[in-house]
Amino acid sequence: VKEESANEAPLDSQMDVLVKEESSVNRMAPIKKARKKKSVKKAVKRTFFKYDEDQLVQAYSAVELGVSIRKAARDFNVPYSTLNGKVRGDSSLNRRMGRTAVLTTDEEQLLCNYIIANANKGIALNRHTLIETVQDIVTEDKRKTPFTDSKPGRAWLRSFMNRHPEITERNTETINKARAAGTEDNFRYWCKDLENFLEGKGCSDILLDPNRIFNADETGFRTSPKTGQVLGLIDDSNLYDVGSGNGKECMTVLTNFSASGKVVPPMIVFKLQKIRHEITNAIGTDWHIGKTAKGWMTAEQYSDYLEHCFLPWIRKQDIKFPILLLVDGTRSHCTYNVCKLCSDNGIIQYAFYPNATHIMEPAAVSVFKPLKSGWEKVVSDWNRETHGKPVTKPVFGKLLGTVFAENLTEDRIQNGFRKCGLYPFDPNAIGFSKCMNHSSRANLPVNINNDKTKPIRWEVEHLLCLESLMKRGRAEEFRHSESAGSWTGDIEATELFDLWRKIRSITMEQEVITPPAHLHQSIERETPNLKDVTTICVPEEATEHPQDQGVENTPRCIQERNVEKTNTQTENSGIKQKEVGVSPAFLNNITW
Repeated sequence: VKEESANEAPLDSQMDVLVKEESSVNRMAPIKKARKKKSVKKAVKRTFFKYDEDQLVQAYSAVELGVSIRKAARDFNVPYSTLNGKVRGDSSLNRRMGRTAVLTTDEEQLLCNYIIANANKGIALNRHTLIETVQDIVTEDKRKTPFTDSKPGRAWLRSFMNRHPEITERNTETINKARAAGTEDNFRYWCKDLENFLEGKGCSDILLDPNRIFNADETGFRTSPKTGQVLGLIDDSNLYDVGSGNGKECMTVLTNFSASGKVVPPMIVFKLQKIRHEITNAIGTDWHIGKTAKGWMTAEQYSDYLEHCFLPWIRKQDIKFPILLLVDGTRSHCTYNVCKLCSDNGIIQYAFYPNATHIMEPAAVSVFKPLKSGWEKVVSDWNRETHGKPVTKPVFGKLLGTVFAENLTEDRIQNGFRKCGLYPFDPNAIGFSKCMNHSSRANLPVNINNDKTKPIRWEVEHLLCLESLMKRGRAEEFRHSESAGSWTGDIEATELFDLWRKIRSITMEQEVITPPAHLHQSIERETPNLKDVTTICVPEEATEHPQDQGVENTPRCIQERNVEKTNTQTENSGIKQKEVGVSPAFLNNITW
């Protein structure tokens, strides 16, 4: 019995295990109930201004005539709540969202006129000056503003520019006073004189043939141009670019091309005593090579270029003589030998109006800038490929040939002659917007914000005294460098050259530029009238001789209306609405 019970015990345990396994196999997994997805309603984007402003004005007029608000809203498709709010006077008829603006509509318009008037005078404002002007206005007027220290930020400036798309930020072109003195009348007289001169020579047909009109001018190319903006760590304020070779070395290049878009072989002037064979082999046979002691253009080199490069090229192209060669009035172009060479060989050399190449010369208008940009790119690629090898004189000619081939296209050259009104000959095509053609532009104020600033009068005697203290020949070197655009001599004399050039540029003007008295007059009125603002917008000369002022030269002021009246009558519907004018603080800070 004991043996049987001992044998049955393990059998029972085995049966229990089998039953548990079977039950685990046959056990059904619990059924998961599917969750109901919550229906999420998409937010409907609100739309505004589904009606025209004219519809709102017509609906408002209908209510004034006795029509019910609901019927007028339905007839003119204007929201009832909107029309009801306009009728009750909760808001003006102007469709404007958001909080009340810091400046009124009239003040912002006057601010735009202020910006435009100063830009026409050559005193263009930047964003910082504009923001500081608004800060002065609201501070003096003691207005409550959401700005920190009453100074508008970038958001306000962005909104202001959006509200006034006629105002935009652009890069300025810095010119000296001598360039700014050129007027539209001067350039038109120059064009008329050119026509009369050619008619007197019996060759006015030159202006009808683009193959017979040429423009020649010099420019400089640095062997190590500036890199410009580079990439680096945001915290690293010291980023350097190790230049290749002498960063002060600049090569003079004489360019020449016709109104038809053809490029005459240029000339490179090297600072050499003797031209080596590796230079001539690298540059090629078409280009002309000159050598001077300073590396600048001289009358001898220019005459040599005309005789041995330009004239043979003209004859090879079978171009009809005489031809017109337009140049600037530098000394190297106007010597007796040069003029005699041109006269004997059918070249009519004619100079541009003084200090007007930025307006009238095709090379300066459309050619030099792409050439300089292409040169910087080619030199950058060269430095990267050669790991910073210097641009030697043989390499310079090779790289410059690549730049000319890639950037001097016929369309670009033809466009330059067209912009300058030279071919087709049309004085109206000249960019007169660059001229200081308004009478108010003739006297540019030195500093309109500081009454205590006294102008310094530099006389020619001061310049002569400075030159007498220099070593022999230094003044002549400075004059050559001024025509080239930068000092390429001894590094120790760089500061002296900058000082000499500043004094020379001032003495060339031969006048003291003082701010007009009316710029500092404070305008204080308790109840200003925008009619009086026109005396600020228009210069004194314009008020004295209104018939002499052109429409495009007079700043447009906002329409005259009395701001003392809080209710004004619109022209179309006779609707009464609130108008806020210009505060005295605004007029005290916005002066022309």
